[in-house]
Amino acid sequence: MEKFHLPQDGPISRHVCMKGYVSTRAFLFFTERLRLELNSLWLRAFKDDQVLWTVRCSSMKAQIGQGGNVVITTPKRVVQFQADSHEETKAWFRVLALVTSKDISPFIALKDELGTGAFGSVHQGIVENSGKSPTAPEEVYAVKVIKKSKTDRRLIPRLRREIDIQQRLLHDSIVRLVDAFETKADIYIVMELVKGGMLVDRLISMHKFRESDAQYVMQQLLEAVNYLHGCGVVHRDLKLDNILCTYEKGLKVKIADFGLAGGLTHDAEGRGSGGREENRDVRHLK
Repeated sequence: MEKFHLPQDGPISRHVCMKGYVSTRAFLFFTERLRLELNSLWLRAFKDDQVLWTVRCSSMKAQIGQGGNVVITTPKRVVQFQADSHEETKAWFRVLALVTSKDISPFIALKDELGTGAFGSVHQGIVENSGKSPTAPEEVYAVKVIKKSKTDRRLIPRLRREIDIQQRLLHDSIVRLVDAFETKADIYIVMELVKGGMLVDRLISMHKFRESDAQYVMQQLLEAVNYLHGCGVVHRDLKLDNILCTYEKGLKVKIADFGLAGGLTHDAEGRGSGGREENRDVRHLK
């Protein structure tokens, strides 16, 4: 199962992450005391530190029931609860209404398309008012948008695994996952915006690639791969197209695209062949 925790300072999570104790209702009585934890992807219920149930936000509906209680409807259950105060109950409904929105627009404005890939398109995403302070500058991200209707249903778990893996990674040479959001129709993966383009394009534009340049790039990549393996992660699709340059000039790089990544198991230690074979021809590099 996917990990529950996302970075809580992301443009979505900062508005919806919430936890607290509630009383659930059965028939006419509030019978059970639970601790709820919510982020932009999941709602999870605990009792005595044991997980009772987990529901994906994209598969549930939230509404106000009789007496001002919050009613959550999922494919498997209907849960009615109230918090310790009326204001806290309203706060729960407010954030639940946000995470069950039909799209990402309450959080991020999608602008220019930056590119397309096997799983969808990537757009520039802008948060004009971050809420951090009145004078805070706008935040700019890269947002991968995956249309479920245009994606093989068997590949959806792979996309969720990509989120699960990247949310645990924090390294200077790995593209950072900032946030994630899912609706019934789409999956949104919010990442840091890396402006320098793909390494393969940089190498082609340079015409000549010095040994010192190769050493600098390889040092960054090997340090990042060592970090990944230390986290129990194998990228499984490391190639020039999946390495991005941080800036428009220079060779500071970051590893991207964890769609084929997996756990570091005995079978994954160099014997897997999960990567895609296609790559752009760079034989003319000198």
